Amino acid sequence: MSFEVVESKNLPLPLAKKLLKKRVDEGEINELIRRVYEYLSKFSKCPEDKIEEFIEDLRKFNLDERTIAMIISICPDTIEELRTLLTYESREFDTDALNEILEVIKKYKGSG
Repeated sequence: MSFEVVESKNLPLPLAKKLLKKRVDEGEINELIRRVYEYLSKFSKCPEDKIEEFIEDLRKFNLDERTIAMIISICPDTIEELRTLLTYESREFDTDALNEILEVIKKYKGSG
């Protein structure tokens, strides 16, 4: 079985799960899709019904889309963990800004 990549995007795990869920619900499932969906179900840390709102809240910090995807996928708990995800950012964040981002994460993490 071969696949053709037609588009590439940085997706947070819950958004990827939401997109695959549509295919699963429609019965368009093969072994690969089933295994990826199981992985996403196991490791997604926030509910997919809140994902668009979560993304918009993080965009208010003018973060790169890659950074937003990593933050939502990992949902860091500490400033140190969050700092490691800011590698694509061209600026430094002060402690207050980092704490604000962590508050946004707490709002959505496991809220479903």
